[in-house]
Amino acid sequence: MVWHFSATSPANGSGMLNATQVINACRTLVISGTTEYKSINTNGKFYLDNVELYADTSTTIAAGASATWTDSDSPSSSAPLTASSIAANDTFNTTFLYKPDGVGMGSGNGVWVPLGVFKWGWTASAQNVNGTWMLGSGSKISNLGTAAPSYPSWSGVLTNGSGYSATPNC
Repeated sequence: MVWHFSATSPANGSGMLNATQVINACRTLVISGTTEYKSINTNGKFYLDNVELYADTSTTIAAGASATWTDSDSPSSSAPLTASSIAANDTFNTTFLYKPDGVGMGSGNGVWVPLGVFKWGWTASAQNVNGTWMLGSGSKISNLGTAAPSYPSWSGVLTNGSGYSATPNC
């Protein structure tokens, strides 16, 4: 997924652009020769996707000018050699943000303001057939549309490399 988020600031509104992303994750793997399931499951709740600001650096926007914030996401899931199958069905809400420099705001620090939300997701499945992983036919990335801007909220933090737990299949 590649984002190109463009905004035009007000005449006195220099600042920064960035994004926050939350994830509703459901990933399951099956251990070969067993009925054992392991999963990464946020139980239908959205969790912060790693860190509050998605990009390492924000894009600067000058007063009365336009600027574009660009970044990308490549969701993936890995499986141990002992796995016979793996599946993922994740939904993301990427909230695009603008933060004015804070001129005339007293403290000198502006507040991140949501300008729009892009909802998207991905599904994938794979089977381990004699040591070769075969991608399932239903694997895809989908655009779930955009939504009116709102402040993102989350129930926890899901970090890259989060391990599978012995929780029930989601």
